[in-house]
Formats: sequence, structure tokens, C-alpha cells
Amino acid sequence: MALDIIKNRQGLLTKALLLLLALTFVIGFGYVGGISIGGRGPSGGAAVEVNGDKVSLAEFYNLRDSMLDRLRRSDQQISDELFEYVNFSVIDSLVNKKLLAQKAEELGIRVSQEELSDAIRNDPGFQVDGAFVGFERYQDFISRGLNRTVKDFEDSYREDLLVAKLVSVLDSSVTASDEELLSIYRTREEKIDLHYVSFATRDYLEGQKPSEEEIARYYRGNTDLFWEPEKRAVRYVKLAPGDFTEDAAVSDEEIEAYYTTYPEEFASEGTPKPFDDVEEEIKKQLVEGKSKLLYDRFLEEFLRKRSLSDLLSEKSSLEVRETAEFTLGGVSGDVPGAIRREAFSVKKNRLASVVLQDFTWFFEVTGVQSSKRSGIESVRGEIIEALKREKAVERARESAGENLAKITASGKGFAAIAKSMGLSAQRTGFFSRSEDPLDVESGDFISDVFGLRSNRPTPNRVYKSGETFYIVSLAKTKPADSGYFGVEKDSLKRQEISLRKVLVIERLLENLRESSKISPNKNLLSQGG
Repeated sequence: MALDIIKNRQGLLTKALLLLLALTFVIGFGYVGGISIGGRGPSGGAAVEVNGDKVSLAEFYNLRDSMLDRLRRSDQQISDELFEYVNFSVIDSLVNKKLLAQKAEELGIRVSQEELSDAIRNDPGFQVDGAFVGFERYQDFISRGLNRTVKDFEDSYREDLLVAKLVSVLDSSVTASDEELLSIYRTREEKIDLHYVSFATRDYLEGQKPSEEEIARYYRGNTDLFWEPEKRAVRYVKLAPGDFTEDAAVSDEEIEAYYTTYPEEFASEGTPKPFDDVEEEIKKQLVEGKSKLLYDRFLEEFLRKRSLSDLLSEKSSLEVRETAEFTLGGVSGDVPGAIRREAFSVKKNRLASVVLQDFTWFFEVTGVQSSKRSGIESVRGEIIEALKREKAVERARESAGENLAKITASGKGFAAIAKSMGLSAQRTGFFSRSEDPLDVESGDFISDVFGLRSNRPTPNRVYKSGETFYIVSLAKTKPADSGYFGVEKDSLKRQEISLRKVLVIERLLENLRESSKISPNKNLLSQGG
């Protein structure tokens, strides 16, 4: 399922993405303010459908653009990969909200019109100096600022309140006893120190010489590795709201009207600034808003066109660029990955478009070179290196296993017998269950070594980290100091209850997803929205 992709992108969890996750996390709903006038994207259609209930495109764009704005304000570079991640995360968050709101209604939880009205009136996003801005300006902000209908916005806001009520009910059932906390404390604070001997693949590379038969067999058995991939080339143009600035003229009357309608935007310590001091600022803001509006209208109209030539006849000032040949997984100058991927899904000379960040890319595939099989001689060196490494890896594994068997059979201390065998035994130093000093790939490593005892100190197992193999043995243990439990208990209880609350929501969502029909808008996920 497309939505599961984001769970496998741990490498993206930078400081900026931790911010993103905090913003999209389902329990922390609330109103997301700070969205610029004239929200990006069309307002019609659905971003995702959950059990027949639709989430509007406008809601998706509002939340997505708010996330991007916050990331930019934190000086985070919005890469192609990060932008795509944000799209997946926002869709995932909106699905979670919809599922929990549906569950709340199923359980009989309701939000009255009075509760909804009170929540909106008390939302700081709709207040000036602590007072509600009034229905007319509230309605104007929803339609112009968020590009949504009042009904769509209030339906979504009602769902936020429904979910908050559901979460409150679930939270009230979460507890942690003193006995449970003491057990958690002892487990968390316990530490061990290990002996270990490493067997690195690099130490076994020398002397590995694949035969001609092995080379030929490897070539025949791995034909999928020895293909020159399909290559394509495109010509393209980039279109942005700024390309419509010259057409976005703003009259003096419009500038004055905006200043009169929104004086608090230009106030300093409660006193409005003189019109002359903010006239250029207002003009710039209105021009940007109009440019975005013209840009969105142009896109809606032009997406019906068939060729790049049609686009150039409408906007002759755009610069046409051509790429060199590129592969699906390769790099082509400044062309983002989403464009390269889309280029491999369209026919030659067929117009395609992708929206990325502040640009729409229009392009046509101008050249296609089909994939072909590489000859054995052209990849001989590559095969020899692969076989040498395979043999070295297997020899390192065998050596680790053989030495482990000898150490175990000796019945003597690990360090002493290892030294007598000419092996270099080292120590990890003390570490807890939250640490892995050897970066072992097996998920069982921590449970294995923390289960060791003085009468059975050596696990009968070889562990692997990359291309290095390890045999280990218990050196020392350091139990938790229960005397500090009283000091840590309150903090530990808050952490544990908080974790259990999250797990309750996660498990509920997991069950709801398994029994639900979720249909995301593929255009938002495959083309970057």
C-alpha cells in the first residue's frame, strides 16, 4: 500500500522531519494557522477517500503548504525527496484523522453545533486582541485564505473535536502500577559488558581467485544485473507563479481597500502604521496573490493541451531546456527525480506535467533508447570483484563459526581461550538495552546478550554487522540501582503513560486500517502533488 512507504524512510528523520512529524501527529490536531492567502492547488476533488468519506483537496493543500512553510522557516532545504515525504505524511495524517473521527461517531461521541461554534470563536487563529473577528471576516478568511468553503472547513474542524474527545476517552483508561514501573526501571537501567572477537570480510579477500567456470555461471545466473537500462531524454519548461507577475496588476483602489479591511496586519503596538509606509508591502502581497491565482487558472486550462508548442504559444517568455540521456535511477543535471520517474511512464512526444514545490514542470520525451544486455567481457571485472567478495564473506562467516565452536567446547574463559587461539578479544564497555555497540543486524542481539548469565556466558550464535562477523561472551553485569527508583518514578510514570497512550492510538489505527477501504489520490503521491 502506498501509504506504508513513509514507514520505511528512516533515513529522512532529520531535525526538520521531526518537526514535520510533530505537526502531523494525529493526537495533536488543533487549527493550523499561518497559511498564505490563495492556498495552492485546485479546491475541488478529493485527496483521499476513507470508507466512502472524502477528504478535500483543499484540506490537503492547506496542511501540506503549512508544513512546507514551517520547514522553510526553520531553514530546511526542501529537496525532491523531502517534498515527496511531506505529501505522503500529510495524506497519512488525514487518513488517520478520518478513521478516528469515524470511530468516534460509531461509539456515539458527538460534537454539537454549540461546541463547534465555541471552539472556533475561541481559536486564536480567528481572534484579534483576544476577540473573535466576526463571522464575515471569518468566512472571508476561509474562502480567500484557505481556498475552502465554510462547510468543508467546519466539517473538518468538527472531526478534529471528535478525535480529541475520542483520544480523551482512550487516555483515561491508561495506567501504570508501581510494580510495572519498577520492572521497567530495572530493565532500562541494567547494563552489561561483552567480550567479542571480530572477523572482517576485508581480511579474507586476498587469495580469492574465481575460476572461469564460476565467472560464466555467475553471469548466467545474474543476467538481470547485467543490462544497460533504458535511457530517455526530455525537453522541458518550468512554470511558476512569478511568471504571471507582469499580468497581475494591482490598482491603487485595491491597495487602499486591503489596508482599510485588514488594518491590524500593519499595526505596531496596536497602532496602525501610516498607509504610505505599508503601501509597497500591500502591493507586493496582492501581486503575489494575483499571480498565484492566474497561475492556478492557467494550469487548470492548460492541462487540457497536448503539446509543449501550445504552451510556448501562450507563454513565449519561457525557456525551453533539453536534457542528456538519463536512466530511471540515474541523475540528470537539475531535473528532479519525480520528473525522471514520470518520463518513464509516458509515451514519446506526449505532453506531461508534474507539480513540484513552487514550479510546474511541463515536458515531452524526445528520445528513447531501449535497454540491452551487457556482454560478459564488458562486465568481467565487475563479476570477478563480486565473486571475490562473496567468497571472502563466506570464509569470514565460516571462520567465526569454527572459532566459536572451539571456544564453546573448551569450557574455559572466553578471553583466555581466544588469546591462546591467536584471536584478539576486545570489550564493548557497559551498555544498556537501548544501545548496540556492535551495530548488529539481528533484531535478537539485545535480547540474546541480556539473557546471558555467568553459567552460560557465550551464545551459540555468530552475529553479523555489514560484512563483519562477531562472536561474543558476557564479561560483566551492572544491575540497576533500585535506590534511585523513588527519584525517577514520577518521571518514568509520565513517560510510560505517554508511551502507552500513543500505543493505544497506534493499535486502534492499525486495526481500523485493516478493515477499511482507503483510496488516496494517486496524482498527489506519484507526481508530488
